[in-house]
Amino acid sequence: MLRTYLPLTILLVLFLTVAFYFKPVGIFLMQSYASAVLDKNVTVQRFDIMDSAIVASIGGKDNIADITLLQISPLRLQIYYKGDIAAFSKYQPLKGDAVVDGNLTYEKYLHIETVASLYKAKIQTTIEQRGEKSYEVDADVKHLDLQSFEKQNNREYALDGKLDGVLAWSTGNDISLHLQSKKVSYKHKSYKDIAFDLQRKDKKVRLVGDFVTPTRGKVHIKSWGRFDKELQAKAEIDTRHRHIVLSSLRYSEDKKLQIESPMFDGKVSLTLQQKQLAYVLKHINIQKAADIIDKKLPVSGYVDAKGFVDLATLQSRFNLHSKQLKTDKINIKAIEAKGTSCFKKVNFTLHANIKKSDLDIQGEADFHDAVKLKLSTGKFDSAISLVYEKKVFTLHAKHLNLLKLQKALGLPQYAAADVDIEAKGDLANMDFTLHSDSVKVLKYTKYFQKSAAVTVSGKLNKDKVTFRPLIKNEDFLFAGDRSTYEIKTKKLRLASRLTLLDDNKTADIDIKLQTMLKKPYSSKASIGNDQDTIEIYDFSYSPTEGVKSDFVVDIKELQRYHKLTKRDLFGPAKITGKYDKKLLISTPSLGGYLEAEIEKDAVFAHFRGLELTKIDNLLNKNELFDDGYLFGNVSYHIPTKSADTYITASDVVLNGIDLDRELSNIENTIGLNVVSMGRNLLKSYQYTSQKTLIKKAQINVSLNNKIIKLNDVALATKKFRIAALGKIRDNGDIINLSVNILEKHGCATLTQDLKGNLRSPEVTNTSGAIIDLVSQMPTAILNTGKKVVHVGTSTVDSISSFALNTTHISDKKVSLTDDLTQSIDDVLTDTAEFVLPSTCKVIYRGKVEQPKPQQGL
Repeated sequence: MLRTYLPLTILLVLFLTVAFYFKPVGIFLMQSYASAVLDKNVTVQRFDIMDSAIVASIGGKDNIADITLLQISPLRLQIYYKGDIAAFSKYQPLKGDAVVDGNLTYEKYLHIETVASLYKAKIQTTIEQRGEKSYEVDADVKHLDLQSFEKQNNREYALDGKLDGVLAWSTGNDISLHLQSKKVSYKHKSYKDIAFDLQRKDKKVRLVGDFVTPTRGKVHIKSWGRFDKELQAKAEIDTRHRHIVLSSLRYSEDKKLQIESPMFDGKVSLTLQQKQLAYVLKHINIQKAADIIDKKLPVSGYVDAKGFVDLATLQSRFNLHSKQLKTDKINIKAIEAKGTSCFKKVNFTLHANIKKSDLDIQGEADFHDAVKLKLSTGKFDSAISLVYEKKVFTLHAKHLNLLKLQKALGLPQYAAADVDIEAKGDLANMDFTLHSDSVKVLKYTKYFQKSAAVTVSGKLNKDKVTFRPLIKNEDFLFAGDRSTYEIKTKKLRLASRLTLLDDNKTADIDIKLQTMLKKPYSSKASIGNDQDTIEIYDFSYSPTEGVKSDFVVDIKELQRYHKLTKRDLFGPAKITGKYDKKLLISTPSLGGYLEAEIEKDAVFAHFRGLELTKIDNLLNKNELFDDGYLFGNVSYHIPTKSADTYITASDVVLNGIDLDRELSNIENTIGLNVVSMGRNLLKSYQYTSQKTLIKKAQINVSLNNKIIKLNDVALATKKFRIAALGKIRDNGDIINLSVNILEKHGCATLTQDLKGNLRSPEVTNTSGAIIDLVSQMPTAILNTGKKVVHVGTSTVDSISSFALNTTHISDKKVSLTDDLTQSIDDVLTDTAEFVLPSTCKVIYRGKVEQPKPQQGL
């Protein structure tokens, strides 16, 4: 540095002395010598011998140097310079407008002091000669403006900020440098509280630095060593989440740089020598690595990597693998990527094991002019390609097997389809289309029995998704209007029309939905048309309050929607509902009132005065009942799968059969088959005028441990009381079941036992007092009926024996002729009047009472 000033000093002393005596010659020599020393054209503008002053331009008329001789011995000069420091480009590389004011003294040694204004900074400099070849330089820089430095030097470092510095330099390259700044921005990212201290003495170097990164992480660097042997360094980096230590940085005399350090739960090793960079990364936690740049990655886990880069040719080879990666929803059991690159082109193969599926992806990246990326795979029976070029993504997938995709991702297999996908756009706007000719729903097949063609088209941008679904099969057409999903607010608006197709008749249902897919998950929905509506008001959900909602269903004719219900239901339905920790619904559509209460662990239903004719109409059995009402309660406990049912029916008029007439005749009674009677009733009720008045029916059953117990199942007509007893499994298998005709004490006069399953039961046995009585009678009695008036002695003995031992009619005073004949006559006339003695075995003690004898019948 001092070699720059020494020739100038000698020059000035010489020229001033010569010029004093030989002014013209002096000016010429001065200009020539100065031009040669500075390698610039120097022109003396003014030479005042009396004032001992020289004014000259250097490299242009705007760069003016004004030098005044204050004293010849010892030499003292006053120096002033205003202009571009590029005038001294032979000795330094910078440009910039400067104003320099200083003093030069030369007695035995040189001493220079200057104050300069450069790059909006104030710079004080002192140059002191300590010996023939020994110098010291001290400089103090205040508020150097980095933007001004860039602008005046035509550089584009994207720097901004002000810098302070103190420099102390001495012969032998001993240096002490301190730099500091409150804030420096680089490419619009701010680094704060910067402080660096560099000390070099006797070839030993020590560097200490501190600064705060744009992500507010603190960095502390410490380096030491010798230039002629090995330099070592240590760095500590504090992010908001991590404290990272680079424990070993070495630069050896053979120009080999090595960096090794435990980092991110693993270890990092770098080696740079002869333009070859090799790296090894072991067990690196990628989430912790992302913390350095304050990024949150959608994947977490550990990776290993190794490779090399030839910095001369830019050729490289790499290998990356991991067995411990996962996203929020997918576990990646293994992933491996390997490839090569040359200049700005990379080819690679990616192999991943996602859950139970292997995925191989071929890739190519080109960085020549603009980034271009190609990915392709033949997974899921499809040809899938993704291209990124000129900031535009293009995705093609042909015949993607949806079933295999769901299986690979570990998702429930809801549907089977071959799907075509087309998407194109940038990160700001993306157009997409999904189409399949045949989507088969694998869940809820009762409602989705037929496959459907599905097309969904739309547009995706950073704010929202706009889409239109179109779904069609033989039963329905679902055509969506312009529906939207707002990404930031998570608000979904859906508008569509569902058209039910049925034998050239259609039913249109307009669906409008608005919902927030974030807490408190509030929603409103309207489903219906000009005749029917389903309104959902103020649906909301929160973790503390749970689900809350009010809704109303008002349908004029259910049959219009049998394509949806998959059942033939008829008539109107009006239901009001409310959900607040439990679901409450009620309906007047069946007459009387029906209320249901559904909780987390239980279901309760209460009903009063339900009209059987309306229930009959609902199920399309319009003529099975003429009258009747239902009352009762039903409860079901979900965890234990236990239930209790208590139902009472009154004044029921049943069409299709006259039970009283059928059971009153003994021949019909002993030939009774309850299974056939029930089947015939369901088949022929519409074609007969016969009716049965059921005055009361009781159904009281319970379910526990998958077994249904008939606690009280009975009915009473005008003449008869019938009860069912036994147990049945919840799948319908009969454990034991009997149908009994009762007399007034609750004893059975006739019993039929059933077996098998309730869907197709069989009668196994018919027994009872009537059967016992008839089995003791001569065949002629049954054939002649009431014509029997007198019988022989043997016959009387036989009947008398039966009466005494079996029917216990000995409770009465029996005449072997008239009384017994009259009793048999009563049995043959009306089995409803058959009464057993009070000592008979009572099998029924329920709430259905024995009907009173009908007068005049």
